[in-house]
Amino acid sequence: MLPTNHSASAPFFIWLLLAALACAIPAPLPEPRSATRPIATSSAAGLIPTQVPTSPAPAFSGDPVTGAAAQLSPLNPFAPFNAIVLSPQEAAVNRSDLEDLLKLETLDRLSPEQREIVLAEGFVISTRSFDSFAAAYAYGSQQKLPAFITTDTILDAFQIVVDITWQRSEGQFLAADLMALSHAMVAVSQQQWEEAEDDSTAQAAQRNLAFFAVGSRLLDPQFTLPPLVSSVASDELTLIEQGGRFISPLFGGQYDYNRFSPSIHYAKDEALSRYFRALTWLSQPFPLEISPMQSGAAVSGTAALSNARLTARQALLIAWGLQESNNLSRWERIFQPALYFNGAAVAWGLPQVQVAANALYGDNPSPADLANEAIVDDFLATIHTMPPLLTFDPAPQPAFMLLPAPTATQPDSAILRQLTFNRIGEYSGEPPLPRSAVETAIGAIRGLPRTLDVPAALGSSLAQNLVAEAGDDDYDGYTLQFQELQQHYAAIEQQAWTTSFDGAWLYALQSLLTEIPEDGVLYAPSDAWQARQFNTWHAAWIALRHETELAPRPVTAVATSPDVSQGYLEPQPLLYGRLASLADQILDGLGSRGLLDEESASKLLQLERLLETAETISRKELAGEPLAEDEALLLSQFISRLVNLTTYAPAAFDAAAQTAPGLARLADVYLDAGSGKVLQAATGETWPIYVLIPREEGVILTMGAIFSTYELHGEQLAPGVWRQMETRPPPPPWTQPFVAPE
Repeated sequence: MLPTNHSASAPFFIWLLLAALACAIPAPLPEPRSATRPIATSSAAGLIPTQVPTSPAPAFSGDPVTGAAAQLSPLNPFAPFNAIVLSPQEAAVNRSDLEDLLKLETLDRLSPEQREIVLAEGFVISTRSFDSFAAAYAYGSQQKLPAFITTDTILDAFQIVVDITWQRSEGQFLAADLMALSHAMVAVSQQQWEEAEDDSTAQAAQRNLAFFAVGSRLLDPQFTLPPLVSSVASDELTLIEQGGRFISPLFGGQYDYNRFSPSIHYAKDEALSRYFRALTWLSQPFPLEISPMQSGAAVSGTAALSNARLTARQALLIAWGLQESNNLSRWERIFQPALYFNGAAVAWGLPQVQVAANALYGDNPSPADLANEAIVDDFLATIHTMPPLLTFDPAPQPAFMLLPAPTATQPDSAILRQLTFNRIGEYSGEPPLPRSAVETAIGAIRGLPRTLDVPAALGSSLAQNLVAEAGDDDYDGYTLQFQELQQHYAAIEQQAWTTSFDGAWLYALQSLLTEIPEDGVLYAPSDAWQARQFNTWHAAWIALRHETELAPRPVTAVATSPDVSQGYLEPQPLLYGRLASLADQILDGLGSRGLLDEESASKLLQLERLLETAETISRKELAGEPLAEDEALLLSQFISRLVNLTTYAPAAFDAAAQTAPGLARLADVYLDAGSGKVLQAATGETWPIYVLIPREEGVILTMGAIFSTYELHGEQLAPGVWRQMETRPPPPPWTQPFVAPE
């Protein structure tokens, strides 16, 4: 059903257009001629067939070039990641220190139930809600309690700084680069079409011309469409503007044009909206799948083979066109940062195409070289030996991608996808059905994953136990599928994890999933503090799926100034060290390409130095060593420094500084298309956490702040509804034993 926010004539026009396209019998391309090939102006159906030829294609004869994959550049082309290696440390505390704790006057701040939990577990979580970390710490200061600076507070600030930095890099720098690149490739593709000496190459060049023409018009409304492709490009632009699911006039096959609707910060600025639509268009995958792929054997699926050869020629022409037009450096300036921040679900990009092309066509290729179909088959065979752009997905889409899409592809998407039906069979457990189950005509299936599936596959025994206790692993085939995923992710090394921001983020967070020594951390038993760390992991994982917005900073925002001598940092030296390396990687990757404004560069540098000092302080705390005077002073300023890092200069025509408007965030994780049910993950307001810590004078009570987190199955909630919800669902099972009301 078409959207109703357009004129009455628009849907009728689209219906007529699609009916014509569906019924049209594609006419052949004009016969190739000399380099002065005339520009055609006939209809779209006659220029670029929506279907590949149905006559039998020659048998696939490709042989891969031996050793071509070894010529690829090493991982981390965005920027290096400095590995952090720390020796295991145990907290220098003794639970016998708690014998005289009942005399501690500050315990009167707690309710009887909270006192009971804190004496047993070393910490307790309160349900008193605050709309910011700063407000929670200000409350602790009013209660005369030293600040316990949590990893939640640091991770929240880190995510805000990085998110805003990337948004600014796109808006201030990459949008202009993308326009220049697309305009240049229109001219190159036109020339390649003129130089083509066979129909297949001409068709590939013509498709590329239309591809870049659409991208150029999306970026620049004044751009004139080339006459050769003006009709089909206009049809695509109409569908992009209209939205909905239709057959693509250019590529054939059903296409979701709703993808071009910008959201969050992209929707707030016209230039960014154009950038979003153009990048979404220019990032669509070119399928290169052939099956079976055996040299000399007939390939089942004539259309698949013909289409793979066509898109192989497109990829080769694009690679050569970027080189000829001196646009490789401009492409790299867009591609590497976008791949790092947005990820990719497809296997191959321009780096793999370039290596395979150089091995087969040498240093001075031309469109005429693509007339030899046997070498095109060799190219396809060689591409299929190449490692993927990113290693997270066990089975990435066998396709070529010029640029990554602006909508992020998370490293753990494969876990969620492969632990649902039909990769997992029917429910085999006892009633009642678990939260992951969806009733269907064939029985109960695992229609929805659990957010717990991700940390379980990444090695968390706590998450795995929670899945089992809820019955969410009682499905046919679950165990084998889960074990294969766990083995795949366990084999990913540090260098591969840090090829993308999301991967490096999960790599840093891995320290929160690591088993805690039996003696625990501080005065908390190991299982209790493990659950508390897991909640932090869950909140930080949700942040990957939620984009940061900025709004004018509230006038009531309060900075805190806890006692200089009594501040305490949650001891996580490995986490802080990895986060410092991550900040340095982003500063290097964007800064070296000229993609940082002054404010963003300054904040990243401050963040890196703050985290480096946090790592040092954390190690000293665990070892029971005294802090230097400047380190103790930093602890007293830590929260106010994080507040300053996440406060930005006023936007144009606005006198107020900007910051993130709130902590309540809702992220769509997985949709079961059959039932319409959805898995969503959310954070609510921040909750106080009271923690016992060691001091020279004895044990003291501190107060910090953590995220409240939620896992939601069922009907889809809107972000606005979640933010305004007065009564939240119960806290997740892993925190319930440690939560007590005020």
